[in-house]
Amino acid sequence: MKILNKTYFLLTIVIGAALVNLVLYSVEQERLVESYTIINANNLKVKVETMATFASSIASGNEEDRYKLQQESDEIDAVFDALRNGGSIRNQEVLPAPTEIKTDFDDAYAGWLKYK
Repeated sequence: MKILNKTYFLLTIVIGAALVNLVLYSVEQERLVESYTIINANNLKVKVETMATFASSIASGNEEDRYKLQQESDEIDAVFDALRNGGSIRNQEVLPAPTEIKTDFDDAYAGWLKYK
């Protein structure tokens, strides 16, 4: 009887540890998705700067950059779409922009549509 009680006790500890690990893993995955969202939102600035460089290059007569400019524009559209609705950017899951910044997000998107 003593061995059976010890076995149940150890089994309970193992199951409890597994549940704690599952919770910690879930929290870490959520943080990872939040990090990807922030990183991709910050990458918009870099992409816009890259577009400005391509536009300047095209204005200087380098027509080969027109395709690259269109690619950057398409990627920015995809990022805005993912940040508006949630989704995936380069195989990284992202969350939709929080409602607290919806006005700012909408202003940034409206500015992009004018620029585009």
